[in-house]
Amino acid sequence: MFSSNNRRTLDHTSLMVRDFNRVAQVIDSIGCTLSPFMGLPDIAIENRILVLGQDAIDFMTIQKRGVLLGDLDGVFDTREGLFGLIFQVDDKQKVVDAELGLKGLGFQTLVVDGKRPEVQSDGSVKSAHWTMCGSLNPKTPLFRIFVCHHYDPDIFFNQSYANHHNGAKKTASISAVAQNLNEWLETISFLFGSSHITQDDQGFHAAMNNDVTFHVYSPEGLAEVYDGHIKNEGYNFYMTGQEIRVQDIGVVASLLKTNAIDHHFLKNGKVLIPPHVLSNVAWTLSGA
Repeated sequence: MFSSNNRRTLDHTSLMVRDFNRVAQVIDSIGCTLSPFMGLPDIAIENRILVLGQDAIDFMTIQKRGVLLGDLDGVFDTREGLFGLIFQVDDKQKVVDAELGLKGLGFQTLVVDGKRPEVQSDGSVKSAHWTMCGSLNPKTPLFRIFVCHHYDPDIFFNQSYANHHNGAKKTASISAVAQNLNEWLETISFLFGSSHITQDDQGFHAAMNNDVTFHVYSPEGLAEVYDGHIKNEGYNFYMTGQEIRVQDIGVVASLLKTNAIDHHFLKNGKVLIPPHVLSNVAWTLSGA
């Protein structure tokens, strides 16, 4: 995969949460729908999925410590919020190729075949199957790259959970922060394809398929794009926010006001739900 300069495709993002009751309450209040818990006994990770058409957000919490590879316990203990960026590929061999590329860049990697039960809207359970490469770069322990090939994507991206009251349609962008931008240009160019990277005073911007952009901001750029509402946490490199495109921003604004959800209208016309509201993520909502 990484030998190609083609645009990357977002599969989903993953974030650690510490209070699923709070997550479910806020998600419902802003007009989104989460998939049910897997509900398996004696599992290490519990997940709920927010399906956004062709991509998704994986809310996850650790149920059993000391058994997960890649020090995910360390991520959970250090910082609630976004940590995993998952690229989608259409062939298992591309997962294997991606692992070789990541190793060459200094990542620690592991390829696994995985399965997970997904509860359907009628209460039945189907098993989603994939091959995935996970990676860890010691310089960026809070930013994990995964490459995934789904064998039955309709189960993971269950469209019966994609009809959100607020009209949420897709991920528009993901935001990261680098304390030293120049240190990361080579890595970002490798991960996203050098011809798809642009740069301005705020940082780097990587164009992906399906009109998704991955932004890497300097601390100053972070303050500028979020009108000063987001604090730089100071980690070497980490993901801080995700933008979701909705059908009607007015519906979202009404839901936020009615349900007393803290929010800000940004100068660019988007609506920001600050990190303290939902799992230390700056959620930005924009119109279609």
